[in-house]
Parts: sequence; structure tokens; C-alpha cells
Amino acid sequence: MDYNLDKSRLLAWISLLVAICFEVSGVSILKIISNPLYAKLSMIFFVNLSYIFMALALRDIALGVAYSVWEIVGLLGVLGISFLFFTPHLSTQQYLGILIGFVGVICIVAGEEH
Repeated sequence: MDYNLDKSRLLAWISLLVAICFEVSGVSILKIISNPLYAKLSMIFFVNLSYIFMALALRDIALGVAYSVWEIVGLLGVLGISFLFFTPHLSTQQYLGILIGFVGVICIVAGEEH
């Protein structure tokens, strides 16, 4: 087992998780900050940071895998924030769609070649 390869893949996955956190922060801040200009500027800042960390993650994670994880985990993060602070109203069909997406990401990550 090549230690450097494992370390770089671990750093790539950490970079992807950081990218997701910045994306969730950027999207969520639109609802938190009341001033539209500050909200948009803050969102742009966080989303740009998200893209920087996504680019770092793409060095060792396949694009399709990274993007699908980024999207569904980001969606779950935004959904979690909305449940904590904004009380969303989702239908059973919407919850089912989120669950299917989450299961899909698990299948994608499990099937990734190492």
C-alpha cells in the first residue's frame, strides 16, 4: 500500500468536504443576511472558496464522483440548515427523491476505482 497515494486521496476528500461546507454556507447566507447586497457578496465569496477547494479535490477524485457527492451532500447540508433555522415544507415525494439521491451517491462512491 502506497502511503503517499492514500494521504493525497484523504486530502482530496477533505478538500471536497470543505468545498461542500463553503457551498452550503454561501447558499444559506442568502436567507440569513437581510441586506441583499451583503448577502449576494457573501454568497459569491463562499461559493468561490467552494470552487477553489473543489478544484483541489479533483486532483485525486474523479469528476463525476466528486460532483455527485458535492451536489447531494450539499443538498443534505442545505436541507439540514433549513430544518434547523427555517422550517421547510417538503412533500413525501420530495423526501423520497432526496433519499434516492443519497443512496445513488453511496453507490457511486462505492463503485469508484481506486
